[in-house]
Amino acid sequence: MALQVAEIVKNSAKPVITVLMGGDTVAGGREVFQSAAVPCYNTPEEAVSTYMSMYQYARNLELLYETPAELPIDVAPPKHNLQAMLRRVLKSGRTVLTEDESKRFITTYGFPIIPQVVAGTRRRGARGR
Repeated sequence: MALQVAEIVKNSAKPVITVLMGGDTVAGGREVFQSAAVPCYNTPEEAVSTYMSMYQYARNLELLYETPAELPIDVAPPKHNLQAMLRRVLKSGRTVLTEDESKRFITTYGFPIIPQVVAGTRRRGARGR
C-alpha cells in the first residue's frame, strides 16, 4: 500500500500527509514514505496538527502578499488651515495646543470626537430630593 501511495503522490500537485498506526508492524511502510519524502505520522492528531500548521502558513503568505486597495489622492484633508494654526501657536511661544485647537486638528483628519455640552446648574426635580 505504501509503495502505491508513494507512486501516486509523485504526480500529485496537492500535499499528502499519511498516518500509519501499528508500531513496528508498519516500519516498512514508514521507510517507503520517508524515501519518497511523504510525511508519515503515528496518530491522526499529529497529522491534523501538521495540516493545520500548513494551512495557517499558506494563509499567512496570502495575507502577506495581499495588496491593499489604492486610496484616491484627492481624499487628503485640507492642511493649509492647520499649518496656519500651528504657525500662530508657535509664534505666540506655545508648544502645546489648547483643547479646541486639538479637536479641530484631529477632526480635520477624520477622527471622531465625542460632542461636549457644558452643564449648567442642577435642576431640582423628582430626583435628588
